[in-house]
Amino acid sequence: MTVGAVNALLFVYGTLLSTVDHPMARRLGRDAELVSAATFTGRIYRVAWYPGLVDAEAPDVVHGELHRLRDPRRALVWLDEFEGVTHGATSVTVPDDYDRAERPVQTATGTRVAWTYLYRRDVSDLTRVDDGRWVG
Repeated sequence: MTVGAVNALLFVYGTLLSTVDHPMARRLGRDAELVSAATFTGRIYRVAWYPGLVDAEAPDVVHGELHRLRDPRRALVWLDEFEGVTHGATSVTVPDDYDRAERPVQTATGTRVAWTYLYRRDVSDLTRVDDGRWVG
């Protein structure tokens, strides 16, 4: 990456997977190239009809996809909006559910650093997805 460049890699694990029939997954398909299957060392939970990914002390392997955004600056704007990431624009008493962060992910060719959306709320009452694969 050159100075001032934005990381174009994005790891997705839920609603945005290419195999999910969702309008935003189709939009990502237009705005990005599917690079490969990938895994994340963390834990995934069922929040509602969508999942939440967290960093975990005793992590699982979370399965997902690595995408290369064609125009990362533009795509990250709509992705943040979809995920409800406001970058501090909401009240301190009502934090965002997700935060966009760069994390290492594993592909068949090695480790890559990619953006992903991490769930920020308490997961103690949520159901863990034991096999690390979101199916909706």
